Amino acid sequence: MLKKAAASAVSDANQATSAANSAASAASDAQSAADPTSDAANDAKTNAGTATTGAKDANDAANDAAAKNAASDAAHNASTASDAASRAASDASKANSDADIASKAASDASNAASDDVNAASDASAASKAASDASRAASNASKAASAASEAASDASRLASDASKAANEGRASDASKFANDASKAASAASEAASDANSFASDASRAASDASKAASAAASKAASDAARNVIPATSDEAAKSASTNTSNSEEATKSEDADTAYLTLTDYHTSLKTKSVLTKHGLYRYSGKKFATAKRLGYVAKGSVLHVVKIVKSGKTTRFILSDGSYVTALKSFGEFISIKPGYKLDAKGTLYVSSKKGIYEHTGKTFKHAKKVRYLKKGAVIHVKRVVKSGSITRFQLTNGRYVTAKASMVKQLRKTYKNFRYAETKTVKVVNAKGVYQYKSADLKKRNRTVTLKNGTVLKVSGIVLSGNKARFQLTNGRYVTANVKFVKNI
Repeated sequence: MLKKAAASAVSDANQATSAANSAASAASDAQSAADPTSDAANDAKTNAGTATTGAKDANDAANDAAAKNAASDAAHNASTASDAASRAASDASKANSDADIASKAASDASNAASDDVNAASDASAASKAASDASRAASNASKAASAASEAASDASRLASDASKAANEGRASDASKFANDASKAASAASEAASDANSFASDASRAASDASKAASAAASKAASDAARNVIPATSDEAAKSASTNTSNSEEATKSEDADTAYLTLTDYHTSLKTKSVLTKHGLYRYSGKKFATAKRLGYVAKGSVLHVVKIVKSGKTTRFILSDGSYVTALKSFGEFISIKPGYKLDAKGTLYVSSKKGIYEHTGKTFKHAKKVRYLKKGAVIHVKRVVKSGSITRFQLTNGRYVTAKASMVKQLRKTYKNFRYAETKTVKVVNAKGVYQYKSADLKKRNRTVTLKNGTVLKVSGIVLSGNKARFQLTNGRYVTANVKFVKNI
């Protein structure tokens, strides 16, 4: 079964490579077509501007040749912009179509390779890159179409300006030429956008091609490695053909195989911190099986290892939560983290710092923008621990990052069963007598503001603690109880 899935991954990933290459070529054509669109539209803009000036002169002399010539030039160049923009739209559309094919093929490769962690990871990367190419190519197509439409308008208006100048209607000639200038300017901007999007499509399609190629290589290598010994030579020979120009594939996470030895594994703890090089699964026991999987750990996560145990010809890391992960050297490396920074993220945490903390859009706080301030007592939900230099950060379930400094963020060890601590965006008052809204999280009587009737829907910005009891902080800055007898999530 594994052999069949891996072989399917090879075929689909190779198809992704071919389709992604087509997307890259088509996106490149779109970029090439968008370049002259931008130039022609700029020319139209310049000459339409000249038409405007000439048309104003024609206000004094209706038959002024400058207005006629300038308007004629504007018409010619706007027409050129229209033709070039149409070609860009056509080529960008082709890039969009081919990128869609690449995205589907790469997605098929990802699905077929799902029995192999490494092949699936790279096939998914190919799928994402191809999807990015498709999206950028689609944007290029839309921008090129907009450029074509605006350039066509510029051409028509410049023609009207020329006609009006010939007929001695100086005022109309001036108006049409001015409108032609604006339309040509819009064509220039849209063509520039098309050029930029086409460049993005070309780059993303190239990434898709590389990722799909890597997926094919790893799938082929794994096909050779995972077959039964009686046919391994034949499979290895076949896989060699597909991987002659690629790097050696990473070994499988499930290391119960004759192709690996104990030297491929960590056998002693150098530190208690391990950084994952690839995505991997946590298991409930040292004998890895799909039924024992507890969850997926993304590449770049920091794990807190407490012990190494042997399992057959392999070793496993035991994590601080009691789960097991592979100790393959190719999947994780020991790192050193400065004292005072957490390596664990279990359950619900809260801000313990009196000064509060900030959420950031990136793990390198020096350059990342602060997006939200969290007061002391704010509840946070951690997705994983990541490394930033020699310290750690918490990545939250909303994708943002906060400090993992032990003195600023702590584990919430005691909760009340009647209180809601999980994230929510809206809640509904369910108490028949309603609930009070308060100015502070302590919910003291002197801080009451208004009574919220039964059935009232409230928008929640976060959860904060008063002691260990949860409160909902509303988007208006006020607070209500998080007791499920009074309010419920909706």
